[in-house]
Amino acid sequence: MEDRHVSLPSFNQLFGLSDPVNRAYFAVFDGHGGVDAARYAAVHVHTNAARQPELPTDPEGALREAFRRTDQMFLRKAKRERLQSGTTG
Repeated sequence: MEDRHVSLPSFNQLFGLSDPVNRAYFAVFDGHGGVDAARYAAVHVHTNAARQPELPTDPEGALREAFRRTDQMFLRKAKRERLQSGTTG
C-alpha cells in the first residue's frame, strides 16, 4: 500500500495554538508510483498548516498554502534523491 493517513483530533493542543476554535486534522494521502510523496505529505502538511498565521481567520487558505509549501519541499527532496512518486490528498 502506498497510502498514508493522519488523524490529529487535538490539533490545537498538539501545536500549542491559542485559537477559540477546537481544530482537528484528518488526512489521507494516496501515493502514486511509490510511497515517498505520500509519506512526506503525511509528515509535513499538518505541520506547515499549523505554521500559517492565517489559520485562525482563513483555514482554507492556510491549508492551501500548507499543501503548496509541502509540494515545494518535496520537489526539492525528489530532485536531490531522484524520487519519482506523487500523491493526492
